[in-house]
Amino acid sequence: MWNTATAWIHALPVAQLTVLRTHLLNAESLSRLLILPARTGVHLVAVCHTRHPPTAMQTALRHVEHHPISCDDATAGGLLAPTPQTAPPHRGAEGRWMTVPALAYLAFRQDFPACYCTTPPPAARPYVPERAYALGQIAHCLATRTASPQLAAALAIAIFTAASISQLHTVHHRHFQAAASTLTLHDRYGTRRHGLATNCRTYTVPAWAQPFLLAAAHLLRLSPRDDGLLLPDHPRTLPPLTAFAEHCRLRPPQPPSPDEG
Repeated sequence: MWNTATAWIHALPVAQLTVLRTHLLNAESLSRLLILPARTGVHLVAVCHTRHPPTAMQTALRHVEHHPISCDDATAGGLLAPTPQTAPPHRGAEGRWMTVPALAYLAFRQDFPACYCTTPPPAARPYVPERAYALGQIAHCLATRTASPQLAAALAIAIFTAASISQLHTVHHRHFQAAASTLTLHDRYGTRRHGLATNCRTYTVPAWAQPFLLAAAHLLRLSPRDDGLLLPDHPRTLPPLTAFAEHCRLRPPQPPSPDEG
């Protein structure tokens, strides 16, 4: 959990983190929470809902530079004032299914052997999402339907590259370039999809997807696992990516209904 929080803070423009009910945290959790500012540079506001901080918090704060503020303090209101929130895009479409053509390839399974080519060429024909759905709404779904940067990043990659689940299972943190602005996908077979031979290609990551890939890259570097893979092979670690897509109400093009035939 703490590595995940660190990864998201690094990836998003988060300047202040407010944590409520910190009086309920045990000593270990408090210690991990207080490390976040040093690891990320975020300004931490730890709200204790008691008249006096509990012993565990007082002990944890002994060697941490901090500034206590009481609810009676005149500056407390300004410190905890809510920040303006941007309304999620396309609220009228909330809960509706969105058809994403690139997801037609998500469930495709094929063995992708390891490839160690060093300089894959740029994608000559990157997958351009169609206008049938709003990227802003998709980004909102990915940001609000999971706390896992890995799941969000994997589905984002599938949307802007039309990659299959098998190919996504080969993505390693070394495939993310600086600031997650580019991503390398490997395909030694040159699998053809709608006449498009993928081969090994370097994709430019669109702006809406960069925070998800950046958070995933940070998490992979912080993870105790040593494989560095975006999607672990153990089925209990993360839910299936296809199930997550359905949870976000994102689906590939559907066959026509009998009435339409």
